[in-house]
Amino acid sequence: MAKATAIKFALMTDLPRELYEGIIDYLWDDRSSLAASGLVCRALRPQVRSHLFHSIHLHRGNYDTFWELVQQAPVLGSYVRSLCIHMTEARFSSILHNLTALRELTIRWWFADAMVQDVWLAFFGCVGLVEALCLDRLIVPPEFLGSLSRLLCSCPRLKSLKVYWSRGMSMQTFSLHPLLEGITPTENVILQDLTVHFSQYSIIDWLLCGPLAIQLRHLDIAWERDAEVVQTLLNNAGSSLERLSLAHKKCSYSPPMQELSLSEHKRLTGLHFKHIWMHQQEDTGWMATVLSTIRSTQIRQIIFDLCTAILNDILSLPWADIDGTISSLAVKQPGLELTVNIINNRWDRRHHTLPVELENAIRRRLQGSQAAGWEVNIIYRKDPPSEKDEILRQSF
Repeated sequence: MAKATAIKFALMTDLPRELYEGIIDYLWDDRSSLAASGLVCRALRPQVRSHLFHSIHLHRGNYDTFWELVQQAPVLGSYVRSLCIHMTEARFSSILHNLTALRELTIRWWFADAMVQDVWLAFFGCVGLVEALCLDRLIVPPEFLGSLSRLLCSCPRLKSLKVYWSRGMSMQTFSLHPLLEGITPTENVILQDLTVHFSQYSIIDWLLCGPLAIQLRHLDIAWERDAEVVQTLLNNAGSSLERLSLAHKKCSYSPPMQELSLSEHKRLTGLHFKHIWMHQQEDTGWMATVLSTIRSTQIRQIIFDLCTAILNDILSLPWADIDGTISSLAVKQPGLELTVNIINNRWDRRHHTLPVELENAIRRRLQGSQAAGWEVNIIYRKDPPSEKDEILRQSF
C-alpha cells in the first residue's frame, strides 16, 4: 500500500511520464506493486498489463481466475508471451486461441497418452509464433511421438527446444522411422538451441530422425548413463555449434565413461562443465579428455561447476591435465576466461568464504593457463549459478 501511495503522489507532480514508466519497468517482478500502479492511473494500465501478463503459469488452481479475466478483457490474451501449463482439462483448449502473441510454451508433467484430444488439437492453432518450446517431465508412448513431431512442424519459427526428464513408456528399442514417415514441416524449421536433460534414448532418437533440421549454436546435455547418446547428439549438431554445456550424473548402473570428441566443432567458443560432483567415486578424468579433443581456434570461455561437501575434494580434480590442455588452447587474444565455480553443499557460517589457502592451491595448479593468457576466476557460492547471473556475465 505504501508503494501505491508513493506512486499516486508522484503522479500529482509535474515530473515527466518517462520517469513513471521507468519506475514500473523497475518493478517488473513485483506483481502486487504493478497491480497497484494500474489502479492509481488509467494511463499506465497498458504498460502494467504487459508486465503482469507477460509470463503466465496455468494449473488447476488459477485457471478459473485467468479465464474470467480473458473473458472480460480479451485483449489480455495478446499480452501473453510465455505460457507454462501442466493440466489436461478439455476446457483449457478454449483459452489457447486467445493467446495470439505466444512466443514461449512449456508443457509440464503430462502423460501424453491420457491427454484430452481437444486440448492437444488446440495447440496446433496457437503455436504458429512460438519460438521456444519446453517439454518437461513428459511420459510419451512410442506411438505418440508422431503427434509430438506434428506439433514441432506446426511451429515454423521454432528456434529453441528443451526436453527435461522425459521418457517413453517402453524401454525396448524400436524403430521410429515408420511412425515419423510422411511428417514434414510446411516451412523449413531449423533448430538452433537444444537442451536435453536426463531423457531416454528413445526421445533423443525421435529428435534426430524427426522432421526438424538441426543446425545448433547452443547444446546443453545432462545424462546419467554412458556417453553414447551424447556423442550421437554431437555428431548431429552440425558445424555451427558455438556453446556446449555438459553434465554427467553417475549412477550405480552407469558404465565407464566413453571418450567424447569435439574435434569436428571448429566454431566452438564456450564450454561449460555443469554440476560436477567431487567425491571419491566420481570419475572426473573425462573432462580433461574432452578438453584435449578441442580443435577450435575460437574458444574463449571455459567454466567448471564443482559441487562438493568437503572442500579439499576439489584438489582431487586432475588439475595438471586440465591446466596443460587449457594452456595449449590459448589463441593469444584478449578475453580468454576460465571460471571455476565452487558450490559447497554443506554451507555453514564457518565456510561463508573460500579458505585463502585453498584458492591459492587452485591458482597454483592453473599457472600454465594464466601464463598463456587465460583470466582465472574462482567463485565460491552456496547454490549453482542462477540463470540471471549467467546472463549478466555473458555466460551460458
